[in-house]
Amino acid sequence: MNVIWHAQAEEALIDAAVYIQNHFGKRFREKFVGSVRQTEHALRLNPYLGKLEPLLMNRVREYRSIVVGSLNKIIYYVDRDVIYIADFWDVRREPNALAEQTNLFKK
Repeated sequence: MNVIWHAQAEEALIDAAVYIQNHFGKRFREKFVGSVRQTEHALRLNPYLGKLEPLLMNRVREYRSIVVGSLNKIIYYVDRDVIYIADFWDVRREPNALAEQTNLFKK
């Protein structure tokens, strides 16, 4: 399956990677990005691997989430043969604010 990252998700991933590099170094950033890519690969093989995201249950699309490391979630949906990465959440943030932060989830 193809994987397409929405701009918001890409920006959140880049922000997380920059933060990790600035605070923990390049090696930790590379490990973090590698774990994101491994998770992306696992989703290609099994697009329904992630659980239904409870904060987004009342949306038209069926959003799923999968934890990367212990502090981030990939939020995605599947449409035909494409996996769309809708957002990349830091799970330490307030959950309801994350669910309401974008119009993408209202479609």
